[in-house]
Amino acid sequence: MELTLDLDDEVYDQVVRRSNRHNFDSPEEYTTIIIETVIDELESEDDAGANEDVQDRLEDLGYL
Repeated sequence: MELTLDLDDEVYDQVVRRSNRHNFDSPEEYTTIIIETVIDELESEDDAGANEDVQDRLEDLGYL
């Protein structure tokens, strides 16, 4: 699957510089890793928040 992103010149230049600095094969590969990392972190935060909600509910019910 393919996704096209429109980036302003400054952001694109940053992506190119960082991808080169970190030895990625292309700015596209680097951008894919960035997006995957952010999604993983957000999902982890969502899971942690859900776990906290469950723990709070169990405490309210007197189980913890």
